[in-house]
Amino acid sequence: MDSPGPSLRSFCSQRVALLFLSLLSLFFLSIFAFSVLTVRSFVFGVLRSYCQRYFPSSFSVLPAAAPLFLPVFCFRCSAAASSLLASLLHISLFLAGLFPLCYLTIQLLRSPSESVYRPVSFLVGYPLRSRRPGPRGRIAAVQADQPVPPPSGPANHRSSAQQFRSCLGPSPVLLDFGNPDQVCPDCHAIFWYEERCKSASSAAGPVYTLCCRQGRVLLPPMEDPPEPLRTLLDPSGGPDSVHFQSAIRTYNSMFAFTSMGVRLDQQINRSAGPYVFRVSGQVCHRIGSLTPPEGQRPAYAQLYFYDTANEVQNRISSIADISLSNRPREHIVVQLRDMLYEHNIVAQGFQTAQDRIGSLAADDFYLRISSTRSRQAVQYSAPAADEVVGLIVGDFTEDSSRRDIIIHSRGGQLQRINPLHRKYFALQYPLLFSRGEDSFTEDIEYDTSAVGASNVRRPHVTMLEYYRYRVHVRTDESPILFRSGRLFQQVCVDMYACIEDARLTYLYHNQDSLRMDSVQNIRTAVLQGDMFGYQIGKRFILPASFVGGPRYLFQNYQDALAVCRSLGPPHLFITFTCNPAWAEIRRNLMSGQQASDRPDLTCRVFRMKVQEMIKDLRERSCFGPVAALIYTIEFQKRGLPHVHIVLWLIDRTTLSTASGIDSVISAELPDPSIDPEAYTAVSRFMMHGPCGAARPGSPCMDNGKCKKYFPKEFNESTVLTHDEFVRYKRRDHGITVEKNGCILDNRHVVPHNVKMLLRYDAHINIERCHTSSTVKYLFKYLTKGHDRAVVVVQSASAAASTSSHQLEAAQAALDEIGQYLDCRYLTPPEAIWRIFSFDIHYSYPSVERLPVHLPSQNNVIFSDFQELDEIASSDSFSATKLMAWFELNKKDELARGLTYIEIPSKYTWKQDEKVWALRQQNRKRLARMLFVHPNAGELYYLRMLLNIVRGPTSFQDIRTVNSIVYATFQEACNALGLLDDDNEWLYTLQEAAVTASAHQVRKLFVDILLYSEVTDPADLWDACWRKDTSVVCIDSQASIRRKDRPHCGIFWPVIAPYARRRHCIFTVQNTD
Repeated sequence: MDSPGPSLRSFCSQRVALLFLSLLSLFFLSIFAFSVLTVRSFVFGVLRSYCQRYFPSSFSVLPAAAPLFLPVFCFRCSAAASSLLASLLHISLFLAGLFPLCYLTIQLLRSPSESVYRPVSFLVGYPLRSRRPGPRGRIAAVQADQPVPPPSGPANHRSSAQQFRSCLGPSPVLLDFGNPDQVCPDCHAIFWYEERCKSASSAAGPVYTLCCRQGRVLLPPMEDPPEPLRTLLDPSGGPDSVHFQSAIRTYNSMFAFTSMGVRLDQQINRSAGPYVFRVSGQVCHRIGSLTPPEGQRPAYAQLYFYDTANEVQNRISSIADISLSNRPREHIVVQLRDMLYEHNIVAQGFQTAQDRIGSLAADDFYLRISSTRSRQAVQYSAPAADEVVGLIVGDFTEDSSRRDIIIHSRGGQLQRINPLHRKYFALQYPLLFSRGEDSFTEDIEYDTSAVGASNVRRPHVTMLEYYRYRVHVRTDESPILFRSGRLFQQVCVDMYACIEDARLTYLYHNQDSLRMDSVQNIRTAVLQGDMFGYQIGKRFILPASFVGGPRYLFQNYQDALAVCRSLGPPHLFITFTCNPAWAEIRRNLMSGQQASDRPDLTCRVFRMKVQEMIKDLRERSCFGPVAALIYTIEFQKRGLPHVHIVLWLIDRTTLSTASGIDSVISAELPDPSIDPEAYTAVSRFMMHGPCGAARPGSPCMDNGKCKKYFPKEFNESTVLTHDEFVRYKRRDHGITVEKNGCILDNRHVVPHNVKMLLRYDAHINIERCHTSSTVKYLFKYLTKGHDRAVVVVQSASAAASTSSHQLEAAQAALDEIGQYLDCRYLTPPEAIWRIFSFDIHYSYPSVERLPVHLPSQNNVIFSDFQELDEIASSDSFSATKLMAWFELNKKDELARGLTYIEIPSKYTWKQDEKVWALRQQNRKRLARMLFVHPNAGELYYLRMLLNIVRGPTSFQDIRTVNSIVYATFQEACNALGLLDDDNEWLYTLQEAAVTASAHQVRKLFVDILLYSEVTDPADLWDACWRKDTSVVCIDSQASIRRKDRPHCGIFWPVIAPYARRRHCIFTVQNTD
C-alpha cells in the first residue's frame, strides 16, 4: 500500500492552529479593550462638561444613568458621535477575532478533519503539515476528502454502517506508528510517542514512566561485552558469528555456574515456525558440589574447579543431545573461556580458589559466594574477586548471610539459589553478564533527587521496577541483552519467574500473619477469653488482587456477566491477533533478528495497536455508539498475544437484519480487479486452511474433521435462523486464492471487516453475537483451566501422620484455597507483558462489587497479634458498603429512592473514608451483588430483599413489610409474595443461567430439588427452558452439532426435541 501523504489531522497541526488563532484573537481583544477604555474616558468627559453646564442639580446622579443618555449626547456632540463610530468599529474587530477561535474549537470537538484547517492554512500562508510527514508519521492520517465520525451518544441516530464509513472513510490508511523517536530525559530509554503516560503528560512535553519512574530508578548501564563476545554477537562477524547466534543457549549453558530447574517444552519447536522458549512448572537455579560424584562427568560450576587440564573437552562433552549444526566449536569455546577468566569476577574467584586448594592439598573445604557487599564499598563499583568468592578450609564456622551460596567440596544435595542473591543472573548467564555484574538486591535505593521521590513510601527499588528497567533499549547503554536472540527469550522468562516467585513467597510466608473471620465470631472469641488473632480465623492466600489467580479471573468473569445482565447479550465478538511482520517491528529489529527474538518490541507495538483499536471502537464509533466494551489478553502456544473484545452497541437494531450485518461483516474474498489491496489482506490473514482431505495433519483436525467446521457452505445471502444464528453470505463467484498448493474459495474465509484489515494489517475475526455465552469464552481458562502442573506443598511429617481426609479437612480450615502452587506454561511475550504491567483485562463501564452479609457477619482481615478487643470495638472493621448504605439513607433523600444495587449509579464508594459520596461526574457505573447459594438460608433471603427494598436505614427496616416487623428475612420475603409458586427458585435459576455453565446450572437445579420445597418441578423446568434455551443444561450426547459455526470457537448448541423430553421427566412419589 502506498504511504499516505501529509495530513492536517496530526497532533502538532492541531496545536499550531489553535496557538495561531488564539494569539490572533488575543491581539484583536487587546485592541478592543484599549479602544473601549479610550472612548469611555472621552465620552464621559464630554458628558461631565455638558451636565455641569446644563443640569447642575442632577449632576450627582447622572453618572449612574449615563449609559441611558449615551445615544442622545453622542448625537448632539460631534466628538461623541465619532467616538461611538470608533466603538462600533472596535466591536466588529472583537467579533472578528472571537469568531474564528469559537468556530475552530467547536469543529475540533465535533470533527477533527482537515477541512477545519483550510482557513487556518490560508491565514498562515502555507499548508500545515504533520509532525513527521510520510511513512515516518506518528499515525498515518486519513485523507482530506474523507468524512469524519459524529459524536457518539444517544443523540446520534445514524446507523452503525454510516458510523463506520465516517470513521475510516472509503479507503482506510494503514496504521503506522513510525519509529520510536522519543527519549526519556531521565534514563534515555527509547519510546514511541503513543507510549507516553497520558495522565502525567502536559504541554511541556510527554512523560514516560514505564522505564525509570521519572528518574527514581537509577541503575548502572550495561557495558559493551569484551572480545571475542562482541564480534560473535555481531551478525556481520562471519560464519562463526552466525553459528554462535543459533547456538547461543548451548554456549551459555556450557559456561553457566548454575543449572536451570525447569520443564522445557521441546515439542513446541518440533513443528514449523520460529523458535520459542516455552517452560512449565516453577523456575529455579540450582548448584551442586565442587567435584562430581564418582563415575559422572563434571557439569556447570564443577567445570571451573575439577580437571581444569581438560576443561575445554569437558565442557564440550557436558553438552548432550545437540544437533550437528549446533555442536560447539572448539576454538570458540577456548576464546570464551579465556575471556571469562580475564574479565568475569566469579570465574576469577573460582580459579583463585582452585589454585589455593592445589597448594594446600586440603580435602575438606567450602566455597562461599557472598550475597552482600562490604559497607565500605561504593555503590555500583566493581568488587574484588575475593569479596565475591571466598574459600573456607576446614570446619565451616564462619557466620554467613542466609542468602550466601555455600558449595561443598563433594557430596551434598543440590541447593536452590535465592532470587535475591546479587549474583543470581551472573551465575546463570555468564555470556550476558560477562564481568559478573550484580543483579537485583533489596538494598537498591531510589534516587532522591528525582521528581516525586519524596512522596514514595518505600525507599528501595522493587524487583519489578528493576527488571522493567533492564528490558528497555537506551541510547547510552550496550544492547547486549537485545542482541542475544534466543538467550534473551530465556532471560525474559527467568525475570518474570523471579518476580512471581517473590510474590508467591511473600503470600506463602505471611499466611500466618493475615487471618479472616466475621466480626460476630471475633466478639464471641473475646467473650471466651481469646486475646490475639492467631487463636482464631483461617489463613488467607492468593487474594483477588493477585493478577492471573483464580479469584482474580472469577471476579472479572462475574463482572463481565453483570454487564450482560444489565445490557443484554453483546453484539460483536472481535479477535485481534498480533502480526510479527508489522512495519514498526521489522524496522526496529537488529541485523539478523526475527520478531521472536524481540518479545519486548512485539508486546509494546501490539499494546499500542490494541489501544488504538479501542479508540476506534469507543471514541470514533466505528461500528456505532458503544454502550459497553470488555477485552482480555491471551497468548498463543508460541507466545504471540491476541485480544478478545466483546462489544455492546447502543443501537441494537443495526445488526438485526441481513443488510446491516453485511455492512459490517464480510465472509467473502474481494474482487482483485476492483480492490486488489483488500483481496491481498483477506488472502494473507483471513483464509482458514488448507485442512481436511487436502491436509489431514492440520492442527485444526480432530478425528478426520475440522474443529472449526470448515469448509462452510455456499450462501447467496446472509441468513438469520430462527434462533438468530448467522450464516454469512458466501457466494460462489469464482474468486479463489492459492495457499500451500491448495485452491481456497469463499467457503474458507473467516468472517472479517475489510476496512479493519486494511487499517491494522493483521488477523481480525469479527462475529455477530446473540447470547451471553460469548463472555464465557473470554474466561475459558477459568472453566477449562490453564496448561499447568499443580504441586501440593506438604511437610513430610504431616504426610506421614495425617490421612488424606484429615489433610483435606485441615486445609479447608486453615486456608482459603489450600496450599497449592499453580505452575502454568510461560512464554517470553507473556513474561514481558507482565513485567511491563500491561492490562490483561479491561472493562467499560466498570462494575462495583457489593457485598451481602447478615448483621455482624461481615468478614474482616487482621494480623496474628492484633488484639481482638480492638477489632471488635473498632467502627472501621464494621463499616461495609451495606452498612454505609444504611447511614446514607438516614441523611440523603436521593439515596432513599434507590435500591442497594442502584446506589453506584449515583454515588461513588470512598474506600479511605468508608462512605458513599455523590458522584461529581456523570460516569456510567454498573453494580452487582455477590452471589449467594440458596442453601445459605437467611443470607439468601436478605439478598432477595435487597433487590427490591428502597431506603432502609437498618436490617430491621428490610424485614419490615406494611409496617409489620417480621422476625426473619424469609418471613419478609413470604409477606411480599416472593416465595409463592416457586418464584424464588425461578429467579435463582434465571440469575444463575447468566453466569454459570451448563453443568453448574444442572447441579443447582438438582440442589433445589433435594434441599428445598419445590411445588411443581416440571413447571419450574419448563419456565427456565422457555426463558433461555441457549444457556440451559443439555446432555452433550443429545446435542446436534452445527454445520456452520463461528471460527472463534464459540459453540452454539442446537437441541434435539428428545433432549428436552429426556430432561423434563420428573417422577414424584409419595413415600408415606
